[in-house]
Amino acid sequence: MSSSAKPEKKWTPQEDEVLRAAVAQCKPQSAFAAVGTKNSWQKISERLPGRSNKSCRKRWIHSLDPQLKKGRWTAAEDAKLKEAIKEHGLQWWKVARQIEGRTDDQCAKRWREKLDPSISRRPWSALEDQTLMDAWRIHGKKWNIISTMLPGRPAVHCRNRYQSLTRVSRRATASVASGDSLTPVLLASSHAHDDGDDDDDTKSSKVRVDAAFC
Repeated sequence: MSSSAKPEKKWTPQEDEVLRAAVAQCKPQSAFAAVGTKNSWQKISERLPGRSNKSCRKRWIHSLDPQLKKGRWTAAEDAKLKEAIKEHGLQWWKVARQIEGRTDDQCAKRWREKLDPSISRRPWSALEDQTLMDAWRIHGKKWNIISTMLPGRPAVHCRNRYQSLTRVSRRATASVASGDSLTPVLLASSHAHDDGDDDDDTKSSKVRVDAAFC
């Protein structure tokens, strides 16, 4: 079994404060205007033993930069994202420059989980549910792998569907145990959310509880 790279240790509040102070002093270019120079981030990293220039830049851009926007996307941002992808394709660092306050990772996530026209908007079929559960038994919660077996269903949608099905299974089991055979089963949602959005593609659908899911 090949050894994998050791995951980066979690940033501490003290390191974050040092990084903020270093950025304020060195003033690297904003990630949302232009890419900062390698030298400026190298100087910043020298104040943080054990942290590389790439690590410092990533921490600032994705977590600490006050220009960073988090949470729900607006319709205007979605429109800009679509236009940027028309111009640059899936070169996310270029795309992100056209959506103020959003990082390349945020843009990629928004596209892959919400806006990509290849995403299926149909209610999940019984066959898809069976494929999902069969894949889960083999691969566990490796949703990126599982999503390749379900065209049009992104990884986060597969995860959310699995969670809905397991909730249904638990309710059905509890219903049988309590002797209530008439409990209606209703899924909260057939489609996934991203970035905490409450978007208009949330749909409800009834499902038959199969013994294979219990």
